[in-house]
Amino acid sequence: MASLLDLDHLIVYVFLLTTLVVGMWAGRGIKDIREYAIGNRMYGVSVLVFTYLATNLSGTVLLNNSGLVFSDGIIPVFAFFGFFISEMTCALFVAPKIIRFRTCYTMGDLMATLYGKYSGIITGILGALQAITLTGMELVALGITCESLLGIKAVWGIIVGGLILAAYSAHGGIKSVVTTDVMQFLTLIVSVPIIAYMAVTHAGGIRAVFA
Repeated sequence: MASLLDLDHLIVYVFLLTTLVVGMWAGRGIKDIREYAIGNRMYGVSVLVFTYLATNLSGTVLLNNSGLVFSDGIIPVFAFFGFFISEMTCALFVAPKIIRFRTCYTMGDLMATLYGKYSGIITGILGALQAITLTGMELVALGITCESLLGIKAVWGIIVGGLILAAYSAHGGIKSVVTTDVMQFLTLIVSVPIIAYMAVTHAGGIRAVFA
């Protein structure tokens, strides 16, 4: 029991509690589906960049990519450029055209506008399935991480993480999600360099890492 109350565990508990509180606070006062789904377009470019990076450069992605480089060498680094090219293509050629669909709240709405009601329904179903599978994958990864690093059973990591995510997301919609994403991004840009420095130091310095 004492091990569950050491500094490492307390940091995790505080972070999860802070995420829940911030998410619930950010989502208060939702008045309609427009505000719930798109936040009445209240966010600027910097906030959108933060939430995008927090989603696509999560701790799981960083750890997984670092593991690939460790096991396979520098080759995976070049494969990552494919993701960069894909995102830049979307930013330059796809995103500017989205402004034509100001009345659409979801991708299903957009597809229905272009191709009819049934296309919108199919897109909504496929989008829901994708969200369920991606969320399940992230929760399983969270459970495995909790068990391997903190000694907490994976099932408890999955349950607690899932409940926290569901609580603030269902309560505040996009406002809660964006706010917690920004918080998580700021946490990443502070913690990742510290972890990298500690890892390099533990390995014997930068020369030892390259050697």
